[in-house]
Amino acid sequence: SVLKVTLNMSFLKNMFGGEEEEEIDTTTDNDVDDNGEGFFTSSMKSAKSFMNLSWKYRIIGFVICIIVAAIFTIVGCGLLNASPPAFGVLFSLGTIGALLSTFFLVSPIKQAKKFIDFSNKIVAIVRISAAGAFVLAVILVIVCGVLGQNVLAVL
Repeated sequence: SVLKVTLNMSFLKNMFGGEEEEEIDTTTDNDVDDNGEGFFTSSMKSAKSFMNLSWKYRIIGFVICIIVAAIFTIVGCGLLNASPPAFGVLFSLGTIGALLSTFFLVSPIKQAKKFIDFSNKIVAIVRISAAGAFVLAVILVIVCGVLGQNVLAVL
């Protein structure tokens, strides 16, 4: 079974173009460590260690994030008839969570570089336009849901 897990991790690394990176131990006992670094510096180290997660922890983070997003989406769909604004907010949060979960598999910077590939300018413009329309639609749904407005009435 260990061989099977190792093969699956290798498959995922090859599929997403990742490389195994060393884990960094950034645990500190208090706000100021032995080098005199404060909270901000230790927070930056913590953020850098997040970007250097091993594939095992990336997969765990992805699965947890996608499960939470699915729960938001399912609960939102359950509230469709009872409360359309709650549906809009929960469904949008589920969508955002599902998109953010991919950051565990491929870094946001790598995704952005692949997304904005200017080798074909028309395709790049269409991608950017579609992404912008999607982001605006999600923001509009959340704002209207919080304010209790009908999205179509706002348009």
